[in-house]
Amino acid sequence: MTPRLDDFTPGGILALVLATLRDPRGTARQILAMQLPQNVLWLILFTVAIVSALIGQVAALLFLPGPVPGGDPVILGPLLMAGLQLGGLVLTVFAVHHIGRIMGGQGTLERSLLLMSWLEVVMVVVQLAQLVLLFLLSFTGAGFPGLLVMVASFALVTWVFTAFVAEIHGFRSLWLVFLMTIASVLAFSFALSLILSFMGLTFTGGAGA
Repeated sequence: MTPRLDDFTPGGILALVLATLRDPRGTARQILAMQLPQNVLWLILFTVAIVSALIGQVAALLFLPGPVPGGDPVILGPLLMAGLQLGGLVLTVFAVHHIGRIMGGQGTLERSLLLMSWLEVVMVVVQLAQLVLLFLLSFTGAGFPGLLVMVASFALVTWVFTAFVAEIHGFRSLWLVFLMTIASVLAFSFALSLILSFMGLTFTGGAGA
């Protein structure tokens, strides 16, 4: 049964998330047909970024060691995490749009914004499920099942992201999109490391003399 796109109840959202995980490209086509205004898309992106940051803060409080000396992560954490989350999402939207166009894709910024916003909703649901599983597994004292859960969650989100990018730009090969994503991440990481190096920073010794 196809989930309703106008059902914004928790059950309706969960049904659409499950449909996305089962058939990401088919669900993406349905979502793209909604044609939401750009201001609504930015509002959705902003909202899910805050929710995701709050979930991340809860996970940090549950699974990480005690507070860092000289700081108060409970107060500062959510604000910093929300800002970083939102900034990362905005960069992702523009990267998906522009890199896809450079590679011959036909997607628009609105399509990238809509599907990346929905991907973040999917990630929030995956985060919640992962949080519950990790909490239950913490009572067993075994670290490997928890690691397996995190790896499986990452693989699932990566698969959906790849399918979404393919649908945004009309690419047929998911493997080509996956390789393009890996190459883009590596190129961005290399460029960032060069920028930090020119600023006098290193990953091993801190600030330069």
